[in-house]
Amino acid sequence: MLRYLIILLLPLTLFSQTEEKRLALVIGNSNYDKGPLNNPVNDALLMARTLDSLDFDVILDTNIANRGEFLKTIREFGSKRSNYDVAFVYYAGHGIQVGAENFLLPTKENFKTEYDVMDNGVSVQNIMRYLTGMTNQVNILVLDACRDNPFEGNWNKTRSLKGGGLAKIPPPTGSLIAFSTDAGNTAADGDGENSIYCQSLCKNMMLENTSLDQVFRNVRSEVLKITNGNQRPVESSQLTGSVYYLNQASIIKLSHEINNLMLDGKLKEAMELANFLVFKFPDNSKGYAKKGHLFSLQNNITDAVKNYKKSLDLNPLEYEAYWLQVFNSSDGITELGLESIYNDHYEPQFSIDLLQKLIQQDKYNPCAYQEIARVYNWQMDDPQNALSYLSFALDSIPKENYNKYKDHHYLFHNNKNVAIIASLLVNVAYVLDGRDRENDIILYCKQAIKYELEENSKSKNVGWMYNMISDAYFSIGDYQKSLKNINLAIENISSESIFYQRRANCYLKLGNKDEAEKDFNSCVNNSASLYIKINNLLQRAAFYQEDINLPMKSIFDFTEIINILNLDNSDDFINTDDKEMLLYFAFKARSSVLLSLNFINEACEDFKKLCEIDECEMFNKNCK
Repeated sequence: MLRYLIILLLPLTLFSQTEEKRLALVIGNSNYDKGPLNNPVNDALLMARTLDSLDFDVILDTNIANRGEFLKTIREFGSKRSNYDVAFVYYAGHGIQVGAENFLLPTKENFKTEYDVMDNGVSVQNIMRYLTGMTNQVNILVLDACRDNPFEGNWNKTRSLKGGGLAKIPPPTGSLIAFSTDAGNTAADGDGENSIYCQSLCKNMMLENTSLDQVFRNVRSEVLKITNGNQRPVESSQLTGSVYYLNQASIIKLSHEINNLMLDGKLKEAMELANFLVFKFPDNSKGYAKKGHLFSLQNNITDAVKNYKKSLDLNPLEYEAYWLQVFNSSDGITELGLESIYNDHYEPQFSIDLLQKLIQQDKYNPCAYQEIARVYNWQMDDPQNALSYLSFALDSIPKENYNKYKDHHYLFHNNKNVAIIASLLVNVAYVLDGRDRENDIILYCKQAIKYELEENSKSKNVGWMYNMISDAYFSIGDYQKSLKNINLAIENISSESIFYQRRANCYLKLGNKDEAEKDFNSCVNNSASLYIKINNLLQRAAFYQEDINLPMKSIFDFTEIINILNLDNSDDFINTDDKEMLLYFAFKARSSVLLSLNFINEACEDFKKLCEIDECEMFNKNCK
């Protein structure tokens, strides 16, 4: 229960459609001074259009003249790679093998010797370095560059390897590398507008629900057939995880429809679609994750756990099966995923172990570290470990890594955004709360506000951050700064009664009782629920009790609390133990005020109620 209440206070209006982010680099070189090619630019343009239709963000460059410009384009791709889940690189043009290394050739450099190639060409390793660090994701490198070497006639004929094609490249974990023809062979440029290989590849990439492996199998069959066996495309794969689809249109569409139904509370219709998704794609993890969410929302924990585990068995990187935070149309927050179930129904260590497995699969996932920190802080009262995980996420994970995870772990009803770094900073502040670290809390919250406003110019999250700053200033006795910051909180969230309570207390400390009473009245009149109204009435009654001119008003508030607690439906919003405790407190407080005002008979009625709860001392003393 505590963690759920804390989540309601966390600055995490964070939710968006869960969908992978894709980045592509496409280069086509045709206008060589020696050995010009007809089709690479056309091939690059066709590939760019194809990838764009498959939701890739495409970096396209053609006829790159020199090595410096070539490297600049590659670096642009490299600077963005970590923000994406999938990378696709396609190169069409001249490529040459020198020794065991492959080089891609700009169009206006001099390549009279192999040394010229090594000095002026671009090693494929300049691309590979941006793929090798992404071992838990999908990286695809296609070299349609095994075309005839026009420079070979000028080279030393005794060199160990002639310019006939490219050398095989062992793919790093998480990658697939494809060549338009086998190692040591060359591929013709093609007589039409596009090469045979590029045409076949683009066509097969657009096939719905066809695995990446099957795409390249189809291409090999087609190219072999068209060229009468003279050109044999090859690829080598070290992809990890579940089967990957470039065009998973039906799955994505069904997932979005399930999300929308779930957000609208139409759980029956959502489950029907989720069952259909599992039936149509039994080896895909997404359908089981959706079923897990829906069972969880129906409080069917057994079936929820079963489906979440099935999803993770199929794909250990099905992020939402671990943890998903949903923000619905009424601004309510719901936590789903296996970790949420473990947190609510099992020992905290189950959540820790599960999230550790996610970190083993993806060591740079900031949300995993954040959730572990929350478990340590709220469930295990272990601030040291909580701070350790938050510090790693803030200090060791590249900031550019943060963006992609908001699409994996958060689901919005409306088009909102999330500043994960702001969330991490605020969670540090929560860990420090109550540990005499007010100045640090102020610092972290101010940093969080800066990052949050960069993502969302208008954000309710900022209101909660200002509230934390106000609370910290109040704790150290700086009531003017506390008042300033709670006013900023109210500017961002005008409907939150707890903010008016804070401001009322600031006014009391500053000696302005009239403004304090106005805020206490606002709290009571704008209470979001009866349970919250009880709390607000208690706050106002305490204020009235302390003012010698207003004690009678406290009697009215205690009476209203008693009336609310005696409602027939009170069990719907408060448990029995809390109800009995509050009734005892309200009767005792009201009787004390009545006695002080010399309303003996009325006080004795309350003392009689207390006596029924086994507290007869005041009744015996004043009413016999």
